[in-house]
Amino acid sequence: MTNSIGIVTGSFPSPSETFVVNLVTGLLDNGVDVRVFALSEGPRETGGPHPAMATHDLAARTFAAPELSSSRLRRLLSVPPIVAANWAHRAALGRVYALMRQGRLAMSARTVQAAGLFLGADVPPLLHCQFGQYGRLVLGLRAAGIVNAKIITHFRGSDISRELRKRGDAVYADLFRDGDFFLTNCEFFKRRLIEIGCPPDRLAVSRSGIDLDVFRPRAPRPVATSPCRLLTVGRLVEKKGTEFAIRAAAELKRDGLDIRLDVIGQGALRDSLERLIAELDGHGYITLHGVRRPTEIRDFLDEADIFMATSVTARNGDQDATVNTVKEAMAVGVPVVASDHGGIPELVEDGVTGRLVPERDVAALAVAARWMIDNAAARETIVGAARARVRADYDNRRIVNGLAALYRRLLDDPGPSSAATDGARILA
Repeated sequence: MTNSIGIVTGSFPSPSETFVVNLVTGLLDNGVDVRVFALSEGPRETGGPHPAMATHDLAARTFAAPELSSSRLRRLLSVPPIVAANWAHRAALGRVYALMRQGRLAMSARTVQAAGLFLGADVPPLLHCQFGQYGRLVLGLRAAGIVNAKIITHFRGSDISRELRKRGDAVYADLFRDGDFFLTNCEFFKRRLIEIGCPPDRLAVSRSGIDLDVFRPRAPRPVATSPCRLLTVGRLVEKKGTEFAIRAAAELKRDGLDIRLDVIGQGALRDSLERLIAELDGHGYITLHGVRRPTEIRDFLDEADIFMATSVTARNGDQDATVNTVKEAMAVGVPVVASDHGGIPELVEDGVTGRLVPERDVAALAVAARWMIDNAAARETIVGAARARVRADYDNRRIVNGLAALYRRLLDDPGPSSAATDGARILA
């Protein structure tokens, strides 16, 4: 078999999708030849290039589609140059258009853009699509004869929550019928996938791993009281629930604690969160730092006393899986207070590996944080159990080894999907 794998994703590398970078670099370290097909979905978050771009020469392995304008007219005007550049493949582009007319591919400039990207590339025999929408897209391109590859689709969050709310439970029916294998990053989403028709014999959990060499345990430390440093990391979007971390910090401050809250991340809610901080008179102790590089986030973790993960189900249905930043905090040894949401309870077991509270419950968040501050012996037991949980279930090396074995099994199998029944066993 060939040892070449294609990773299909959106913006790459994206600071809010470190799991994709971890997957790519882990596979490269495992001796797998990886090519990344980045179907960019708008501007990347700021924060500078990811260090792996240099350490693993990722730019040379990335085939990126150009940014599409936010203007509908300009997006449409981008189609003729793509068609002209690939005129030698006009028959294949014609098949793409026919599939679009049949409703099997989105009627969009992005679909034509993706077709042009794959037509101009040496496509590996297996494509691992990050997020369900890319699995659907690549399946359509395979039907049009543009790619000739087996397709693994990895469901990770918005694609199995927000997308279903928007398009209905049947949105992936064709993909479930014709895709070769399916992965998801937590048991919570595995159950949901089975509910909407994903074949269980072609579905397995492959968790998003972290680099335990980078997120090594720090020296044991007591929770500080001057000030007690709270930390939350994530995009400033509704489902991350940053508002509730801010409100909980303000409640602790009103109770007389010397508190500082550091918020890492960027997003559409930044202005509204700044206004909230002003309303709560929090500018002296609550700071929005924007995007930070992984090494800088590690520095914040080293100084943090409590990590807050306050994810909620957004109004559009968007939900989180097992959040990578929570794993990183647990691996380093920062006690975690989190909301009972999505896949988070697979990481944070209340009173065992952290404290878990209901979504959007500011008072419960403040009480749990205060409990973590006041109970030193229980806190240290929790920190030790949390580290063990991450080492056992989220070591990126072990996870990537399992994926590499799955790739080999799927590529070595001449049948359409008979190897898929081995998938769960291979990844166990």
